[in-house]
Amino acid sequence: MNYWGKPDGSIDFCEENYKENMYIAEYWNTMTASTYFLIGMIWAFSKYKRIAASFMFLSIGTALWHGTLRYWGQWADEVGMFILTFNLIKSVHPGINDNWLILLISIYFSFQDIFLIFGGLFVVLQIYIGLCVRYMSIRTGTNDVYIYILIALVSCMLWILDTFYCDVNGTNYHSLWHITTGILGHCGMRIVNKYDKLNLKN
Repeated sequence: MNYWGKPDGSIDFCEENYKENMYIAEYWNTMTASTYFLIGMIWAFSKYKRIAASFMFLSIGTALWHGTLRYWGQWADEVGMFILTFNLIKSVHPGINDNWLILLISIYFSFQDIFLIFGGLFVVLQIYIGLCVRYMSIRTGTNDVYIYILIALVSCMLWILDTFYCDVNGTNYHSLWHITTGILGHCGMRIVNKYDKLNLKN
């Protein structure tokens, strides 16, 4: 039986539903969502409290989606992804008006049934964040960008494997993707922090 009712999100990820726990649809995908919360806790007592809160919100949204497979859980997860992305960009460009976030979420809800639009927009924003990280890494003279790129490539590979080589009895690539993308976010924040410290010195 489905404790949360019939799954009605647009995606049912590659994990057998309600296998490990009768109250959690995708157990391991839900558990690994805590990675984002842990990353948020690491930065919660720094000047990046807004980004830390975004990581925590994403963690809860991700757990809701994988735990229930309901459409409202998917909304929480995907809106959380956009909120975190926006706040990461805002940390690089503090002058960006918050109204852009409202526009971003409005676009999401206008085209939520078309995954290509959500996915395409999210990927473009992630590429931009990657370019910002590369610029900041060059400015600070740190080699962290190579670690960032490596983790990003591993994350992309895990997503591809999860999407095109699904085996519910095999490796849970999506759970691993949660972990690697959480680490990726932490690595990116380390570069942002070093860049900010360098600017303060100058």
